[in-house]
Amino acid sequence: MGTARTFSPGERLLREGESSTHVALLIHGITKVISILNDGHEILLAVRVGGDLIGELAALDGGPRSAGVVAITSVLARQISAQAFHQYLEIHPAVAVTVGRTVGDRLRSATRHRVAYLNLKPRARICRVLAEIVDKHGRPMAVGWDLGVAIRQEDIASLAGMRLRAAQTHFAALRDDGVLDLGYQHITVLDLDRLRRESDGAA
Repeated sequence: MGTARTFSPGERLLREGESSTHVALLIHGITKVISILNDGHEILLAVRVGGDLIGELAALDGGPRSAGVVAITSVLARQISAQAFHQYLEIHPAVAVTVGRTVGDRLRSATRHRVAYLNLKPRARICRVLAEIVDKHGRPMAVGWDLGVAIRQEDIASLAGMRLRAAQTHFAALRDDGVLDLGYQHITVLDLDRLRRESDGAA
């Protein structure tokens, strides 16, 4: 279905507030879902990878885009018009149910994300973001876990609701405590059990 399109790193697949209603099925590559605050600061809301559907909310309700989507790596996606998307869901009700569940899960996740993070200290927020990424995309290695996505410390900090400068102290402490291995634009989780404990605010 739809039309194949490629996007370079930094290129926008969807723009927040725009009135377009097509959806995009990510074939491969990594994207970030973002929102821009009034002061121009970019907040990272989520990471989407190959196999994920984006833009479905606007396609379903016809409203403006609630967030933007930007390519982190080179991305291949298939853009599908809202009309074709609706017709497909009508013909395949099981898919419609799955899409509905996905939208619901994402909305609940966003709510939990905001509520939980209000009650967590900065280090615990960083640990929770990393643990969630490992749970969704991580790959076990001989030593530790690869995040499975090429995501920067700045993006992790943004997901945790922090500025990079403030987060760097906590990244360094997690490295010194043997929880993380930090490379150039690469993070490896060395102690996943401790990361998960700390993501709940436990010591």
